[in-house]
Amino acid sequence: GGSSRAVVPFLAALCESFARGDVAVVVDPEPQVQVDGAGAFRTEQFFLRSDWTASGVTTRIDLFLRETDGATHWVAARHYDAAAAPCSVLRVIFGDGSGTGRC
Repeated sequence: GGSSRAVVPFLAALCESFARGDVAVVVDPEPQVQVDGAGAFRTEQFFLRSDWTASGVTTRIDLFLRETDGATHWVAARHYDAAAAPCSVLRVIFGDGSGTGRC
């Protein structure tokens, strides 16, 4: 589907970082649920909590999942600020939406 970010360069940078050993990820296998709204407007999104370590800093990233045609896919991520390392490999891969702290 569509994306607000170029998927191919993102995946290439992520794969290269894993191959070099620049990034380590620990994923909690226990699914979490985010509930938004109420009644007829209630929606649920499932996600996994993960800790990504790069450049000596660990950042929490929630990995949102969606089932499509019987398969579950990682479709979005919620990042928690890693202000201590503005030029970490994770900021380079995922980007910095604030426009500050660019490498």
